[in-house]
Amino acid sequence: MRFVAVMDGFYEWKTVAGKKQPYYVSLDTSEPMCMAGIYEESNIFDPKLNSMRVAKSFSILTGEPCSKFSTMHFRQ
Repeated sequence: MRFVAVMDGFYEWKTVAGKKQPYYVSLDTSEPMCMAGIYEESNIFDPKLNSMRVAKSFSILTGEPCSKFSTMHFRQ
């Protein structure tokens, strides 16, 4: 299944003086940011429960960064 994640912003990590520093990234406007993703639910056997359960997973789709994000990360 496809989905859209709507958010105010996200954290990106940048290495400064050998330490990772979190930076909050958001748009300059009050508009929300959106990311596209894929979502899946699968029935799997859980040996700890000795029964089936639903495993939920998702991935955010990435691509080449726009000019605003290209200095922070190699993908967007």
